[in-house]
Amino acid sequence: LRTIHLDGNHLSGTLSTKIGRLSTLEYFTISDNMIHGSIPTEIGDCSFLRHLWIKKNDITGVIPLSITSLTELQQIWLHENKLIGSIPAGIGAL
Repeated sequence: LRTIHLDGNHLSGTLSTKIGRLSTLEYFTISDNMIHGSIPTEIGDCSFLRHLWIKKNDITGVIPLSITSLTELQQIWLHENKLIGSIPAGIGAL
């Protein structure tokens, strides 16, 4: 599985920690839904992830430090959520 595109489907619930098992995932877009809870640290296990779009949801908490291990990441859209804290310093090196 390389692409998950679920934008604008009125989905609710949380992001599963099992997302880290999707080791070949390159594109993950789940914007414009009603997803709540935090971004699981296991997202950092998706080593081929290029595009992470989780904008316009109800995501809370901090941006996990594990995101800095996504060396293939080209785009990350997290705006219009309820995130707190600072942006992990390692994001600038991706």
